[in-house]
Amino acid sequence: DYVRENHRVNGYENLEHSIETAIDRCIEENVLRKFLMEHRSEVVKVMRLDYTFDRQLTLEREDSRAEGRAEGRIEGEIMTFKYLGKSKEEAKDYIAKKYNLTEKEALEYIEKYWDSVE
Repeated sequence: DYVRENHRVNGYENLEHSIETAIDRCIEENVLRKFLMEHRSEVVKVMRLDYTFDRQLTLEREDSRAEGRAEGRIEGEIMTFKYLGKSKEEAKDYIAKKYNLTEKEALEYIEKYWDSVE
């Protein structure tokens, strides 16, 4: 928690400094003091890797959510086209242009969602 707090306060700059500061604070507060004093460099390495891994997972989750929202919008557009009696071709052309998709990608979405509309 100290690392996260330091890193946030420092504007997410210099992760290693945030880790070092957190270790110093733990030593001062007598939290794992002996262990941290004996294994400081190892703890810094592990914390750096762990924090980087956690950050990567967070970024991947954000990307996945964004992709899911975009796919939901595409599905909604396709459902609207079908509901309005438009053709698959019109829907394909529209979503390809609006979402910067290739014709093949747009057609895959059309095939995936067109028949889900009653």
